[in-house]
Amino acid sequence: MGRIELVGMGGLRGGLHRRLDSVCGRLQRRQHHGVVGRDMVARHLRAAPRHDGRVSVRHVVGNARRPAAAFRRCAPRFVCGDRAPLRVGSALRGRDGDRRFDDSSHDVDRAGRLGGSVRRRGRDVLVVRGVEGRRSPGLDCRDPQRHRSRLLMHWNILAGEFPPAIGGVGSHTRVLAAELAAIGHTVTVYTGRSEHRTEGRVRVFGAPRGWTRRGLAELSRELDAQPRGRRLLIPYAPNVFGRRGFNFDICSWLGERSAGGDEIHLIVHEPFYPWRLFDKPSRWLLAAAHRHMIKQLLQASAKVYVSTSAWQPMLRPLSPTGAFTLMPSFSNVPVGDGVKTSDGAPTIIGTFGRQPETLHSFIRDVAARVLNPQCHWLFIGDGSDDLAAAIKSGRPQISAFVSGTGRIDDDEVSRMLTRCDVAAQPYIDGITTRRTTTMAWLAHGVAVVTNEGHLTEAWWKSSGAIATVQRRAAPFADAVVGLLANPVERRAVGTSGRQLYEARFAPRHAARILSGTVADVVHAAVG
Repeated sequence: MGRIELVGMGGLRGGLHRRLDSVCGRLQRRQHHGVVGRDMVARHLRAAPRHDGRVSVRHVVGNARRPAAAFRRCAPRFVCGDRAPLRVGSALRGRDGDRRFDDSSHDVDRAGRLGGSVRRRGRDVLVVRGVEGRRSPGLDCRDPQRHRSRLLMHWNILAGEFPPAIGGVGSHTRVLAAELAAIGHTVTVYTGRSEHRTEGRVRVFGAPRGWTRRGLAELSRELDAQPRGRRLLIPYAPNVFGRRGFNFDICSWLGERSAGGDEIHLIVHEPFYPWRLFDKPSRWLLAAAHRHMIKQLLQASAKVYVSTSAWQPMLRPLSPTGAFTLMPSFSNVPVGDGVKTSDGAPTIIGTFGRQPETLHSFIRDVAARVLNPQCHWLFIGDGSDDLAAAIKSGRPQISAFVSGTGRIDDDEVSRMLTRCDVAAQPYIDGITTRRTTTMAWLAHGVAVVTNEGHLTEAWWKSSGAIATVQRRAAPFADAVVGLLANPVERRAVGTSGRQLYEARFAPRHAARILSGTVADVVHAAVG
C-alpha cells in the first residue's frame, strides 16, 4: 500500500482544516494513509469513523516558531504514489517567512491533484514531507534506485572509542562507518585522540583536547563550518567518553547542539550501571550519574537506536517519547579465508573475548567436565592468555588442553574462529542481540553453546541457530559434549546460525536502518 504523509506545522487556519478533511477522505478512497500534525489530530480522529477508521496519525509536529527547523528534526519519511511520481519536499511559507523547503508552486499543486484540494494559503504552513527533510525535485518510487544518489547523507560520528584503542564499541563503530561509506554516504569520525587519517572512504579526525569543554568547543567550530541540518551519530556506552563514566559535559553539549538544529542519532550499546543494593556507595553514585546522563541524551536525540530490546523498558521512563529503533549488533571480525581442521585433528572448543572474573570459576568447571586428550579449549582475543592462565591454575589436570592466543589482529582472529568446532560463550546476563562475540561465531558458521539470562530475548531458544541452556556447569557441559559428539547436528546449528546472521545481523542491516533507503521504506510500505 502506498503512503502519503501530510505534516502540519505552525498554526493552520480553519479553511485549510476543512480542505485537509477532504484530502484525507480522498486519500482513503485511493488506499493511502493521511498523516497529519498536532493541529489537526483531534479533528481527524473525530473524522476517522467516516473514513472507516483508516486515518493514521504517525507523526506529530508541534507549533514551531521556525517551521523549517522543526521540519529538519522530523524523523525521515518517504512518499510514494500509486499512479504517478509525486514531487516531494514542498512547503508553504511559514510565519517567519522561511522558504527553505518551498521548491515551487507546482509541487504543491501536484500533491493537491493526487490527494485533494491542497493549495497555497497565505502564511500557513503545510509540508508534504519528503526525503530526510531535504528538497527533492521529484521521486519515482517505482524505480527507487534511480534516485539513490539523492538520499545520501553526511554522517558525523562522535566516537568516544575508536581503533587503535581496544574496545568493542570502537570496533563496532569502525565497521559501521565503513559500511555507511560503502553505500555512498560521506562519513567523518571524530575521536578523542590527536590524529588525522583516512580509512578507505572514512575520514578520521582527532580532538586534541578530547571530550572536555575546550575540546567540545573546538569540535563545535569544526561542525559549524558544515551546512545546517548536520547529522551527529553517537555510539554510546557510559564509559567511552572518559572521566570514569562521569562526563556530563558531552551530554549537555549535545543538548545544545540539538537545540541549535543538529540532528542527534543515539546508539545505546549500554545505558547505565545497574542498581545493586549490596554494592559500594561509589557505585550507587555511578548508577545515578549514568541515569542522569542517558536522560539528557535521550532528550537531545531525534532518533534512538538500541542494541537489544532488553534496554527498552529500562530507557522508556527516562525518554520523552518512549520511541526506540532496534539495531542489533553485528560481528566486528570480518570473515576471512580460514580453513577448518581435518576430521582427524583434536576437536576444538572456542571462547572469544574477555571474560569477567565472575565467570572464571564457571568456565573452569565446564572445562573439567568436557576436556580430554582428544579435545582442546582455545581462548581467543584480548585477555585470553590471562583467562587461560586462570583456568589452568585452578585445574592443573586440564592445563595441557587449554591455551590462549592473546591479542591478535582481526585476520588472525577470523582464522582462529574458523578452526573451532564448537563455541562455548557464557554471559553473566545471558545472550542478547548486543553480543558481538556471539555474532562473530554466527558469522563464521560455528555452532554456539551459550546461556540464558534475565536480558535474553525469548526468540533465541526457538531460533535453532544456537544452543541455549541455563548458566549451570552441568547442562552447559552436556550441551557442548552433545554437539561435539554429533557432527551432523553441529553442522546444522552452524549453518542455521550463519543464515540467521546474514538475514538479520550483518552490518548492511544496521547501515540501512540508519540511512533508510527508499527501497527499504517502499518495501515496508507496500509489503
